[in-house]
Amino acid sequence: MPVFKTFLIVVLIVLGIFYLKEGLVNKQDASGTSGSDHHEKKNKIYYCPMHPQITSDKPGDCPICYMKLVLKEDRPNKVSSGAYVEGHAPVELALRKQQLIGIKTAPVRRQKLIKTIRAVGTVAHDPEFYQAQVEYIQLLGSLNKAREDGSSLEILNQLERLVEASRTRLRHMGISEELIEEMAAWKEPQHSLLFSHPGEPVWVYAQVYEYELPFFHAGDAVEVDVPAFPGEIMKGEIRAIDRMVDPMTRTIRVRIQLEDPHGRLKPEMYVNAKFFVDLGERLVLPQEAVFDTGAQKIVFVDRGEGLFEPRNVVLGARTEELSEVQEGVKEGEMVVTSGNFLMDSESRLKAVLEGMTEQNHGGHSGH
Repeated sequence: MPVFKTFLIVVLIVLGIFYLKEGLVNKQDASGTSGSDHHEKKNKIYYCPMHPQITSDKPGDCPICYMKLVLKEDRPNKVSSGAYVEGHAPVELALRKQQLIGIKTAPVRRQKLIKTIRAVGTVAHDPEFYQAQVEYIQLLGSLNKAREDGSSLEILNQLERLVEASRTRLRHMGISEELIEEMAAWKEPQHSLLFSHPGEPVWVYAQVYEYELPFFHAGDAVEVDVPAFPGEIMKGEIRAIDRMVDPMTRTIRVRIQLEDPHGRLKPEMYVNAKFFVDLGERLVLPQEAVFDTGAQKIVFVDRGEGLFEPRNVVLGARTEELSEVQEGVKEGEMVVTSGNFLMDSESRLKAVLEGMTEQNHGGHSGH
């Protein structure tokens, strides 16, 4: 009998060990974590990309900026401006609902881009241009009279050479062929080049920098305001662009003509000119969406659900309100136009930029 009891106790112990082991295995299978996996999970470190000193052994939010913590081995890789390695998430700034108040966004879109260029100038006092007009008008009159009188071929050829020399002088001054042909019908020169002359168009000369020259064309619209008459806007157009650059100032004279029916504009009066340049249809975004760090130009793309992705962008032509964007974002994407979410802490933007720099280094090292 004692032997039977001993045997029974041994059987119960073996069965207990068996079921205990099975239970542990089943528990591991159910959780999908082995003992070694569990140990490995404990060793995983989550950190805040914006505040690397904040770490945790489990997922969560950064207590400083509320950005989601990420695994160290899951850090994203960026390989170029606006391009990311497939399978890796871009750097993102995560905000909670209360932090989204006041944040505004606008779409990246295609539209006609009008560039405004400002320049200072004066009401013209130009005896040289006046005399060139006198010479041209008189020579044309003489040539026409000689033809009517049936003058000799020699006289006609001589007058034609003089007229062509006069035209060359006007061209050298930057006067267009269109305006020279227009002058051929004038009976007298424009006296407003010497003094105020009611009823005549007034010439205004503005200086523009040589690098801006491609934006100017004869016939382009101009708005002029005169400090002597505050609040008044006079409309005119470019009639001529000089052919010579001032070697001292690196500027070129643009000749504008506008109407002054009452003769209020006097020679040498100061004016402000505003030129409107049609650049055609471009992909644009608002100027206020761009964070210019000096080394980089960055926009924040709204990815939804409180996530904002910083992107390097390459900009082109600019207006007072818009910038042409050549690389970094696509048409239809929404960009942040008010940086309230960064203004409360300068270190937050700095941390995002550092994260993008680290990604650039990591992405290039793989090539």
